[in-house]
Amino acid sequence: MLAGLVLFLCCGSLPLRAAAPQPVLITSSSKQISVRGLRVANVKQAPSQSTLVLLDPSVLAVTGETIRQVLKRELGWDDTWRGRVFVELHPARGDDRQILIQANHSPGGWDYRIDLPDEVDPPRLIRAFVEVLLLEFANRHAGDRCVELPPWLVPGLAAHLQAGPLATVVLSPGQAVVQTRVNPNPRADALARLAVRAALTVDQLNWPGEDRFEGDNAAHYDACAHLFVRELLRLRAGPACLREMLTRLHENLNWQTTFFRAFRPHFARMLDVDKWWSLVIVSLTGRDTTQVWPLAESRQRLDDVLYTPVWVRLEKDEVPHDSHVPLQTVLAEWEPSQQFPLLRQKAAELTQLRPHFSPEAAKLADDYRRVLEQYLRARSQASPPTAAHPELMEKGRAIINGALADLDALDRRRERLWKMNFQPSALKSPKSPSRKADKSKSNPDRAPTPISDFKSGRF
Repeated sequence: MLAGLVLFLCCGSLPLRAAAPQPVLITSSSKQISVRGLRVANVKQAPSQSTLVLLDPSVLAVTGETIRQVLKRELGWDDTWRGRVFVELHPARGDDRQILIQANHSPGGWDYRIDLPDEVDPPRLIRAFVEVLLLEFANRHAGDRCVELPPWLVPGLAAHLQAGPLATVVLSPGQAVVQTRVNPNPRADALARLAVRAALTVDQLNWPGEDRFEGDNAAHYDACAHLFVRELLRLRAGPACLREMLTRLHENLNWQTTFFRAFRPHFARMLDVDKWWSLVIVSLTGRDTTQVWPLAESRQRLDDVLYTPVWVRLEKDEVPHDSHVPLQTVLAEWEPSQQFPLLRQKAAELTQLRPHFSPEAAKLADDYRRVLEQYLRARSQASPPTAAHPELMEKGRAIINGALADLDALDRRRERLWKMNFQPSALKSPKSPSRKADKSKSNPDRAPTPISDFKSGRF
């Protein structure tokens, strides 16, 4: 009996294990948005990065409802809805902060799910809600096929709202809200980008390339989409046109057909949109992007960028002579301290000249710029080889060889384009596509770059 009493006392002295925190389910005031996740136990807890905010289900439900109300006022929707939006919060793991959006169709209609990490960048959070709410509105009359939104609509409208009515939206528990006057120039950030990089064309906005989400390209696309959507809304009855487009997206397999039906008071064809957008850019930036060079001049200007005038000596005791070298020579033989600044300059020149190139040359310019930017990014992220890690030398060579192969393929494309459009007598050029130094005269309008000797295998 005594042993049993001792056992009872020992067991009773053990601390009780705290119950694991359970997720809560919070529904917004309109009942459309439900958020499930763990509450933030300590509002003073800091996120792992300064640009991120911690998400709490209670606050997030209010945030989602706020975005819904702002979007409703901006586009003139009524307060009815058909599709539920379910938001699931999960703990952020390392650098994996992907936001997943799903649209699910059932006999009862459409509903939507957003999987969110509990630490997120505010613009991405706002964009996720904007995308889901636009899909919900556009799918109200759709069958079992989810509508396709124009690629510029979600980033453009989200940026427009964040620069205006959503500038002070509360995203995190304990977040302070400072009441300020309305931003007198909500497009300032977008215009600042256009001061250093040419605006994207309508075609680039409608059909973004594979590099759309890479590096600075993503921010530049978002800035141009912001201005594009903002100016569409500023058209006469612009919000009504955009609302009609969303309402009728389910009627056509491609959104372009619906766009022209909804915006028929303003545009009859894509050429009308091109002209309007060019005038918008001129009025916003003061730059005339409507002057497009013919193919012959585009060819000359593109070649001027792709070849670099240099002074070359192939032997130590040889008198230097001027020549043109292609990009491949710069990548393969120049020191990093010489090639990196030049290649960045080349990429910037291709961007600045792009609005003036003919369509054929513009596509080539985009692809050359993409190769240069990818190469520079890969080189900047690669560690230099050391005695302890000689394999890094092979990795560096692979980066160079990959870029060289891409440039060779683009050169072949360029030569085919010139041969298709020019007589053989007009194809003679002082610039050779060979990687070896060419001994022809350099362009007198451009000062040669002094290089002492070519050295191979630099990484």
